[in-house]
Amino acid sequence: TFLNKMSRKSCQMCNTKRRRWDLSNGSNVAAQSPKDATLHCFPKQANKAKIPADATSNTNDETTPAVSITAASNPNRTSTASSGEPLLENIGKNCHHDSKNAAAVAPRPAESPDNKYRGASITQEASAKQVSNHFDDVIDLTADSPPHELPLSPNEAPASNETIKRDDEQNDEAPSPQPVSPPASPIPFAKISNRPPSPRPKPRPISEMSSLRFLPDTNPIFSGSLISFARKTSCRVSFDAGFHLDGSGSCLDDALCIDVSERLKMWDPYWMIIEELGARNVNSTDGTTNVGTRTTACMAEQRFGAESNTGNPSSCASILINMPDEISRSSSSNRDSTGRSIAGYRPWGVKWGKLANPQPNEKGKHRDRFQTGDRRLIFRTLPLQRSPEDTKKRADCHLWPKGTFIQLRYGKSEKVLPILQRKQQSHADQEWKGISHPLDLTVEVVNINTPYEIKLCSKEVVENKATDNNVQGTLMGSYGLHVAICEYVAPDALYDRLMGAIAGSEVIIPKIPLRKAKKMAKEYLADQTVSILDSDDEGNDVNSDQGKRAGEDKSLTFSLLCNISKTAMQTPVRGRNCKHMQCFDLKNYLIANENLTGGRWRCGVCESFVNVRDLVHCGLFKAMLDDLGGQVSGARDRVSYRSDGTWKLKDENRLRYRNKRKNEGGGNGSAATKAAASDDVIELL
Repeated sequence: TFLNKMSRKSCQMCNTKRRRWDLSNGSNVAAQSPKDATLHCFPKQANKAKIPADATSNTNDETTPAVSITAASNPNRTSTASSGEPLLENIGKNCHHDSKNAAAVAPRPAESPDNKYRGASITQEASAKQVSNHFDDVIDLTADSPPHELPLSPNEAPASNETIKRDDEQNDEAPSPQPVSPPASPIPFAKISNRPPSPRPKPRPISEMSSLRFLPDTNPIFSGSLISFARKTSCRVSFDAGFHLDGSGSCLDDALCIDVSERLKMWDPYWMIIEELGARNVNSTDGTTNVGTRTTACMAEQRFGAESNTGNPSSCASILINMPDEISRSSSSNRDSTGRSIAGYRPWGVKWGKLANPQPNEKGKHRDRFQTGDRRLIFRTLPLQRSPEDTKKRADCHLWPKGTFIQLRYGKSEKVLPILQRKQQSHADQEWKGISHPLDLTVEVVNINTPYEIKLCSKEVVENKATDNNVQGTLMGSYGLHVAICEYVAPDALYDRLMGAIAGSEVIIPKIPLRKAKKMAKEYLADQTVSILDSDDEGNDVNSDQGKRAGEDKSLTFSLLCNISKTAMQTPVRGRNCKHMQCFDLKNYLIANENLTGGRWRCGVCESFVNVRDLVHCGLFKAMLDDLGGQVSGARDRVSYRSDGTWKLKDENRLRYRNKRKNEGGGNGSAATKAAASDDVIELL
């Protein structure tokens, strides 16, 4: 069929609009290749298409191909086009809506380059050079158009009187592929209301030498050092308080300050950050910018006493907190945790110089018991770079540098502050093991009208060491210092916040709908199931009834008990990056991780580290608990989940001693008891 023009008119059969598809100049080029393009049905103007007079069926002329038209529905019906005769009486019947009358067309001759070619099956006899001129410049694509084939390339030109069949005609005996359901959509992320701000520009590189004087480490418990490694005398150290692009200097740029803050929010959600203190302004390329503080390498400048080489620090840092300035420029210092106005009275609602809720312990000393809403001044540190061994060993929680020694200066007085941290091991002085607790500075700040300086030194060596987790602009052994007004959130209150029960929650755990969870379980079942069929047995053929029943009988076994508390789950959650489907209870997970332990924030199933922002609420486990929750107990907790999306509570768990004889070792048992016992004995001959 030769079309003089491709007009934007409707099909006479289906009244469907066409759109032009130009492959010559690259306009409207789709991701599909031209061979995959779909052709539109013929327009009304195609009825008036004529074959030029030169397009005759003279097979002896090598320059003019012989063209024959074969109906797709009737291969025996052919007609030869002659000069001036219509190609088809009613080419409108060739619309894809009338497949019985659909006719194939042949390529246009070389003498009519303006004509257009459309067709499904053709018969041609031409040289490769002539057929190469018959490719289309314009292809019409429509979503509802049926697939058709494009003309073959010159190298693929068939011999004379040879019919090119469509793919579905060549493979009539091949079974049609079954539709495959799309994979489950990605697991959603947690909803975070307060996103971190954009970082400010980095400061200009500058060197600013400074010095600090530290009191003697007379009590090694304060620094966690062994007695033989403790400093017996005071010392003065010098360090660079400036900023350098390689990570040296005690200035921490704003981007890394935001990173430290976000890491603390993820891995220590029990202390909600209200106001960060201790930032200072320095010069940058765009004016001024804010910087934080990090530990940097130091050198002993002046020593006092005979034992001058014992316990010298390797790194140090200093933070100046000007309380009057911090209170005046803060926008939240005039309100407490309940939102009440406290202008001029207890800034931020903190009980300065006092314990929040003093409780006497066994030794008669008072210990603080925090409650939801208590606001305190908390001091924490985080390593700016973590080694691969450290990431496998513990979660990214607060950690003091090795041998940390903290000193507080207010006015002309200085005081050593004891902290709970890692201890130096006697069998290997290079190893430091233990738990690091945050430092509550609220009790030490008695007068809020006086500036306070926090000085820190440690035995952590700051060095430029290449690791797999290198962070640009940091050095291994350097720690970021974080001082902030924080509000304590108890596990029960944190649970309500994560579930969105409290307005203004910062993080809300996403929920996987039941339908999506079932699809994920089906994919997980397909990955975890291995079918072993004996090829010698005719009944075990994959396409046999037994093979089909084996595929239908596939199931998974889940437990509705929480691995942490061994009780029935109420809110089933798991890590979004976990490879398993088994869940654990959210509230039990939050209660267990409130205490500082070595296994903090480990998944209850696979023991990978999962923070609160990586948790997801499983709709499948929730539906099973709603259906079977009242029947779950310690002896009956396993559920069989089938591939068709149904589940069933299994029988009681088998115990080791269930089939144990009641009168073991005695001969006074009844005949029935002995007979029952004999049934359990199997003789192997």
